[in-house]
Amino acid sequence: ATIAQFQTFLNSLDFSTQIVVQSRRLDIKPYLLMLETRMKEQLEPLLKVQTKEYIEFIQTFTEQVNIMTKSFFVVVPYSAAAATAEKGFMKSFFPGKKDTTEKRASEESDFEDKRAQLEQRGGVIDQGLSRIGVRTAQLGTEEVIELFYKTFNPGDIQSSIKLK
Repeated sequence: ATIAQFQTFLNSLDFSTQIVVQSRRLDIKPYLLMLETRMKEQLEPLLKVQTKEYIEFIQTFTEQVNIMTKSFFVVVPYSAAAATAEKGFMKSFFPGKKDTTEKRASEESDFEDKRAQLEQRGGVIDQGLSRIGVRTAQLGTEEVIELFYKTFNPGDIQSSIKLK
């Protein structure tokens, strides 16, 4: 039923989308550090031993098995090719220069129109996926920068984890 709903959602879209799946090895070190601090704070000797054995189990298990996290990103591209082609065609008939303030105002309103179109498309994606039961969150600027950095510099992340 879920696959059928997802198929219906994809077929209802009238614009292109990309779905990016990112798999990364899960970093268990912060969890292990938290367990070690709790073990040191533990007053009961039996619980201390059990916590130590649990930490050892987690360490050996994660060394033997790759535990992965998966992140799914829906990319909503915007192509203004049609709008640009029309304006270019009209400019060939009316080549006169616009005043810079008029030009700037026109560019700002054009940008706002394109931004509104992207927001509308994002809303369609959000609504369609929420019907299936998938929670969504739009990435902010800092999150997008972090995503790109992690994607294109995977070695930097691994070395920074080892240093900690």
